[in-house]
Amino acid sequence: MTKLRVVLSDSFNPYFNLAVERWLFETLEPDCQVLYLWRNHDTVVIGRSQNPWLECNLGKMQDDEIALVRRPTGGGAVFHDLGNTNFTFLSSGQTYDKHANSAIITTALAAMNFKATAVGRNDIVIEDPTSGDLRKISGSAYRELPDRALHHGTLLICADLKRLAEYLNPRKKKLEAKGVQSVRSRVMNLIEIKPDIEHASLCEAIIASFCNWHQATCTVEELDTDSLRFHPQIQAYFTELNNWDWQYGKTLPFTHHLEKQFSWGGIDILLQAAHGQINAAHVYSDALHPEIAETIQIKLQGLRYDPLAMQQAFTELSARYPQFQQAYLESLHWLMAELK
Repeated sequence: MTKLRVVLSDSFNPYFNLAVERWLFETLEPDCQVLYLWRNHDTVVIGRSQNPWLECNLGKMQDDEIALVRRPTGGGAVFHDLGNTNFTFLSSGQTYDKHANSAIITTALAAMNFKATAVGRNDIVIEDPTSGDLRKISGSAYRELPDRALHHGTLLICADLKRLAEYLNPRKKKLEAKGVQSVRSRVMNLIEIKPDIEHASLCEAIIASFCNWHQATCTVEELDTDSLRFHPQIQAYFTELNNWDWQYGKTLPFTHHLEKQFSWGGIDILLQAAHGQINAAHVYSDALHPEIAETIQIKLQGLRYDPLAMQQAFTELSARYPQFQQAYLESLHWLMAELK
């Protein structure tokens, strides 16, 4: 008989929930099928190979105190709030079947009178009763190793789609990046079809479908969040996920071209960055004082691609060359806005 494990999280902390997910993945027993259900407070989650400066409206996120999380799986950027139900399937490499996992979700939705279909590589769609168009309600991402595999995704119950659009539609930048870019899809909430659907009832349906599919039962585990916060492995994963080096430093190489006209002259900057650090900077200007461009170029080399690092660097320039303070301050304010 297949051994099942169902785990529910009552935490809304995205770093904790993803740390628990990784812990479950790393400690997975080879003969066990695991279902993990969880929700996050307001968070943008990007794929492992994505560029946050390209995918997200970082300035708006900062203003609204929206968390940024880079997950260990691929795929595109998504917005989580308490209107999302997140699911994770974990299994051995021998028993892993992402199509079966998707079928578990669509079967659960069918039990709640939704006609949902798995399409493409990782989406689940449903028919919009108003227009008849197919609309996305779920997307998935995967991590597959020889001995174990992870399949996780989201289900839109009553997510704030307006905010989703605000945080996942950054300003257009002259930025060229390696890695995966998100494909925007037309989405809808399940509540638009079934107004009384809730996270708890959806979880019950998914758990029932999971057990029926594997023809086994188990006792649902509710995480002891207070105790697990002090678990050494989970603490280590939590710290890594919440670290600048993981969130931004794992970004693949990219270039960013910026140009601006000021009262003292125009400035044209080409930045080449990798792993969140500026490896090369080329600065051109028609300013009457060429030293402005020269000193900015030297100072940008080796900096983190980060507004706070820029602020410190230009503050040092202003102190060292006070005669160019206005140019430095105006350049700083512009660059800090462009990096968001």
